[in-house]
Amino acid sequence: MPKELDNAGVAVLNLLVSLLPNVDPNDPRTFTSYKDVHVRLGLHQIGPTYGISLNAQGMGSLAEWANERGYPAITGLITKEDGNVPERGFFGYYGKDELADIPWWLGEVAKAKSLDRKS
Repeated sequence: MPKELDNAGVAVLNLLVSLLPNVDPNDPRTFTSYKDVHVRLGLHQIGPTYGISLNAQGMGSLAEWANERGYPAITGLITKEDGNVPERGFFGYYGKDELADIPWWLGEVAKAKSLDRKS
């Protein structure tokens, strides 16, 4: 039985959904960064990178929750500041390759944006 989304995951989800209207799924420069999510949510960095830190503060639980329910990988909206791509762990979680599966990643963001417009 899938677990419910924890409060930290809800906070990350709400932030990402609020950003969707301004996201162009074909332009990762319109996405947000791990650091920016920390700033917007008032989080402190608790790991060696902002990505690892955010994973422990809601992003990981959101990814698991969405994946268990067949929702798009909305956490793909969060990227590294240098390069505008998610950290390797994002691709690994879904069994994807960070170089070969860029179209899949952008497609997941497009699905999330489309799903949000239907809500």
